[in-house]
Parts: sequence; structure tokens; C-alpha cells
Amino acid sequence: MKAKIRNILEECIESGVAKGYADAHKYRDDPAEDYIYERIEYAIWLEIDERFDFEDSTRNGKSTAHIAE
Repeated sequence: MKAKIRNILEECIESGVAKGYADAHKYRDDPAEDYIYERIEYAIWLEIDERFDFEDSTRNGKSTAHIAE
């Protein structure tokens, strides 16, 4: 079985953008543009981190990053 990485990443990005944008406006009526970008980026990485397991080591010359179950 092979995961559809592009679809998973698309979901992570879409969800992260929505969550990050909402978070940027949670306590501020008019957040700075840089702050909005920062919150969106952070939320996207959280979404990706929830679905993927990143490991620093390699096995047999191949990456050992796996999709989290």
C-alpha cells in the first residue's frame, strides 16, 4: 500500500492555513501581516507533524520517514 502524499500534504496545508489564520485573529482585531504568516506557518507544520513521523536516521541509504498511523 502506498500513501497519496500530495493529498495528505494538501489537507495539512489547507487545514493549517485555516487554523493559523483563525489563531492570528483570536486575540487581536487587526494582527500584523507578519504575525498572520507566522501563525499560518506554525499551524501548517503542526498539521504535518501530526501525520508524518520524521526520523533523522537512514536505513540502507533510504529515508526512514514514515507516515504516522
